[in-house]
Amino acid sequence: MPEEPFGHLNTDEVKADSPYPRQAMPPTDAQQIGGCLLFTIASLLQVGIGLAVFILLPPITQSALVTTGLVFCGGGLVAGIILTLIGREAGAFGSIAGTAPAGIFAWLRLRELALGYEGVKGMEPAGYPEAVSWAFPTVYFLLGSAVWLFVLAIRNKVSKR
Repeated sequence: MPEEPFGHLNTDEVKADSPYPRQAMPPTDAQQIGGCLLFTIASLLQVGIGLAVFILLPPITQSALVTTGLVFCGGGLVAGIILTLIGREAGAFGSIAGTAPAGIFAWLRLRELALGYEGVKGMEPAGYPEAVSWAFPTVYFLLGSAVWLFVLAIRNKVSKR
């Protein structure tokens, strides 16, 4: 059998006279659709956790802010870790992408509560400074991104062994 001029190109084309065995690979379309679906699920899950927590647990006082922050960050981090372990890059980057709208919602909600409306009953300013409104989502985005990328790196390193 003649030598191929460029060596084995590892294509999916089956040649009857090829000495190289064909490797079973999942269809590319299924991989792409699965990755896109997992990316979307991860993004929507981060947004959903953010919306649910800030709607159900309004952080009006500083202690309520701590509780809301722990539930928001804890739930989001755990969901992102699980999705990163399941879907690797799609789960990690979907979680990172989902923190942007969740963080913007958190920033707007916290800012609204921190500023409040003087003289309107039930809309008094919250018991924390306005700087918390931008610092909280920023820290969550940076912390979450670092954790999910770290888990992704470990997952990829372990799976190569």
